Amino acid sequence: MPRYFFNVQDGTNLQDDEGTDLPDLDTARCMAIRYAGALLEECGHRLGFGDSWHLEATDEARRVLFHLDFRVSQPT
Repeated sequence: MPRYFFNVQDGTNLQDDEGTDLPDLDTARCMAIRYAGALLEECGHRLGFGDSWHLEATDEARRVLFHLDFRVSQPT
């Protein structure tokens, strides 16, 4: 089973050194979205206008497979 790593960049870098064994990329995408939601629920109050927050998923070779990008912005 492939191992996926979920790394967060939000001004500080949180590197996932353990990874998670998941059956496929679609499952990894769902896991990343749930993980991002949990982190944003816990720490989202620290984000201000203009701030951005990123989660990237990598494989065991540390190749980026996809990323989730969040930006707090006001309409212009």
